[in-house]
Amino acid sequence: MSILDQMSVDEQTKRRIWHMAQTIGELQREKGEVWIRWEAVAKRQEGSEELADLLKSLADLPEARPFFQIARNGRVVNLTEKGKWLAQDVATSPVPLTEQVATIVKRYAGRLERLRFLIKNIYSVGKTKKKYVHAVEVELGDTLIPNEAPVVVASYGYGTWVNGRIVGQDSENNLLYVSLENSIEQAQLPLQLYIDRAFLLNQLAESIQKLNQIPPLGQVFFAPDTKTSYIIANEDSGRVALMLAAAATPWTRFLWGPPGAGKTFCLASLMLRLIKQQPQGRILLVAPSNVAVDVALSQLVSQLENSEHRGLLSQRRILRYGYPRKAEILSRSELLGSMEQETVSSQISWLASTIQAATKGEEVQEERLALMRAELLELQEQLKDLVLSHMQQCLVVATTTTQAYMPTSPIIAQSWDTVLVDEVTMVPPAVCLYLSSLAKQRFLLAGDPRQLGPVYEEGPAPDEETDYWMGYDAYDFAQLSIGKGDRRHIQIEDKRLARITSQRRCISDIWSVIQHLYPEVYNAVDESRVGQLRFLPPAEGQGVFILNMGKSDTNVGCERASKSWQNRTSAFLGVIFAQIILERAASQGSNISIAIITPYRAQYKLIKEELKNRGMKQHVEVGTIHQFQGSEADVVIFDIVDGPGRENLGKLLRGDAGIRLVNVAISRARGKLIILADVNWCRHAMQRDDNTLLWDVVVGKTSMV
Repeated sequence: MSILDQMSVDEQTKRRIWHMAQTIGELQREKGEVWIRWEAVAKRQEGSEELADLLKSLADLPEARPFFQIARNGRVVNLTEKGKWLAQDVATSPVPLTEQVATIVKRYAGRLERLRFLIKNIYSVGKTKKKYVHAVEVELGDTLIPNEAPVVVASYGYGTWVNGRIVGQDSENNLLYVSLENSIEQAQLPLQLYIDRAFLLNQLAESIQKLNQIPPLGQVFFAPDTKTSYIIANEDSGRVALMLAAAATPWTRFLWGPPGAGKTFCLASLMLRLIKQQPQGRILLVAPSNVAVDVALSQLVSQLENSEHRGLLSQRRILRYGYPRKAEILSRSELLGSMEQETVSSQISWLASTIQAATKGEEVQEERLALMRAELLELQEQLKDLVLSHMQQCLVVATTTTQAYMPTSPIIAQSWDTVLVDEVTMVPPAVCLYLSSLAKQRFLLAGDPRQLGPVYEEGPAPDEETDYWMGYDAYDFAQLSIGKGDRRHIQIEDKRLARITSQRRCISDIWSVIQHLYPEVYNAVDESRVGQLRFLPPAEGQGVFILNMGKSDTNVGCERASKSWQNRTSAFLGVIFAQIILERAASQGSNISIAIITPYRAQYKLIKEELKNRGMKQHVEVGTIHQFQGSEADVVIFDIVDGPGRENLGKLLRGDAGIRLVNVAISRARGKLIILADVNWCRHAMQRDDNTLLWDVVVGKTSMV
């Protein structure tokens, strides 16, 4: 009988103790040391140093004490002789797949280093219960920071050391909102902010491990559902919603459509139909970002307002849980909680409208604006505490994927008939696996495998298992999408797919640029409505135009900006052409939307500042490509930034991920697409294989100035 079999604890605890002995042994061999810090053990085994105390508690169990020696006031650990034998033992019972996936998630978490930022400014916002909320200004660069991540605010000499958690962020102003155990004053600067990115992944792993087995509606990830006897496909997204609502339950489906197909409209239509046919059924709507959640919920609200079920809004049966970002959600208190929360909700509504007015050109100091945003976040935090009891009577709850898997979230303790995931290609399969456990009748994953995938950091060595569960998108994982780049093929005959077979956004000039990526899709755009946009300057009559910056006398090229990249020439030219287009539209009495899109956050900040200086901030939307997935505009100015000053194309724009980025940028445009690029630089600094889509549109096909 093995040592493992002799332990009188449950199988999961038994394997955790065994794994801890193996981890300590590995670290001893790697470091050539006998005593190992608990933080190092926690980082390797659990993915986060924050879990060191958890492992200490595990080692203190009566069944575990014979295997471990603890010294230096509990800071370090060593294996006893019996512990060395345990580390070499072999498990006799099979490890459940869910536990294997949890281990993979923790392994990925363990290779993510803590982020460190210099705090430029820190503003006190207020106090919630025993926590102090602050707005912290740091140089984010292109880094994405997850909400709820643990943080430490520390001085250089560590005289100050305050623990806390991220509760939100304002990327536009490089602000992170943190809830801290103690208050921090501006006079204590300089300070550094340390962010543990791995903690949330550990929370995901713990939630997956508790499943014990693959959920019934998660089985479809591994093989087609043999009970599904027919294919759902139609060029009308409303018809697809009708067929999904009528499908016999239980089912799991993937909703696929190209850019402009109306996937989010389809989700809202499906929710409305389910509300009609199952009045007591409960729906959970999730997406990977707060903005994506708000966009999807806004579509549902719009459809509800035009239906006989509009009373559900005033009855507060629809709930936005978490941290809404868009003004149209923030300004509607009926979406944010119960009647008892009216006071807080009205404060949120007033503050949201004040902020919106301020960002549209009214004279408000940036510091005051930052404080208002921080105050808004503080109110949202108060509201979140109040909505917990309210959630149980809601028919639809919309939140982020992170809020849906956190063990402390009220989401996981409730029953959901239908779970809908929007922008699912940005959600790792491990997260999708857990989300499938929340659904009783229907589980729908909506997205496009030719658009943005999960944010994923490759390790120093090949790791196929981790790539598979954390780096693939759900379509690749389920083998509904095969291949990469322009060789990617969608398995359209697979009955797990529900397909929208048309696009209704981009005029033919723009659609022709990406049409080869979607050979299965019919172009159903109403040219009479948006076709006239191609006659806006520059190159009137052309829907797609390349502005060749290589011919500009002012071209200063691309330059490094902290952790990102910027190009002052393209930022200036993009804003100038936006101004020219606005003036032409105004002279014709037209009201059009313009978006300037770029891969890099530093460029986004540069463009934003240029727009502000010219009084155009309220007329032109600007953001990174990641921020624009799911959005659209009449005119899109796509600033690739890369050019002279760089030896070759940046990593963001290369390979399959780069093609996805460019595809998203191009397909946001309804009627006019302007691409800012140094064509000669592209011709000499990149190969076609770096990004076939970018090469073909910039170098190969389109007319140039």
